[in-house]
Amino acid sequence: MRTIGANFRKGDYCKIDDNVLIGDNVVLGSGVVIYNDVIIGSDVFIADYSVIGLRVGGEEGKDSGLIIGDGVEIYPYTLIQSGKGEKKTEIESDVRILGHSTVGYNSKIKKGAIVATGTIIGHDVTVGDSVIINARSYLKAGVSVGKLAHIATIASIEYDVLPFSTVKGSPPYVENVNIAGLKKYGYREEDIEVIMRAFEIVFKEGLTVSQAIENLVSKIDRESVIAEIEEFLGNVKNTGRGLVK
Repeated sequence: MRTIGANFRKGDYCKIDDNVLIGDNVVLGSGVVIYNDVIIGSDVFIADYSVIGLRVGGEEGKDSGLIIGDGVEIYPYTLIQSGKGEKKTEIESDVRILGHSTVGYNSKIKKGAIVATGTIIGHDVTVGDSVIINARSYLKAGVSVGKLAHIATIASIEYDVLPFSTVKGSPPYVENVNIAGLKKYGYREEDIEVIMRAFEIVFKEGLTVSQAIENLVSKIDRESVIAEIEEFLGNVKNTGRGLVK
């Protein structure tokens, strides 16, 4: 059953399937298509000719679909696929996805992330809180991008990206800690120094992922920011996918 909240507005030629839930103060541009099993929060803007919740095969069911959080902005000609199987695609609150971008099935884009124009995000990708992905980048299926990472324009990301990284180049490499982003989000100078020391251990000492985890634990006090890096590395070790270095 379709449910639409207060102050809903839409342009011409929109198509909204029956099994859709839309919150308050949602605006759709012209030609927007929203498929079944999509939940859209409040204060969301979806621009012209975007396709939301496109299925990629399999039967419709209560465990698949797409969730879009509050305050999300989606710009023209964006395609977001629905979840596949028992997973959902999730776009958390205050995310901005600029035009001509694609988000694959079962992917999760976390709070405050920005995905710039023409970016392709494969299926089962995780984009962390407040990540910035610049224009025309490509994220291979299954990769994870850690919190507050900053990925440069036209980057092709085939491995996981450590939280707080600035990634540039072709092939991509970690240039530095995202100091500007850390300061913007209120990290203290002592936190930044600890993160920079962690990056030296991970990237400049020629260690495997397992060795980097051991050295982080032994050489740096268990600061909360280090625990986050350690947890991320543990996931990289478990998947065997590798790390952008």
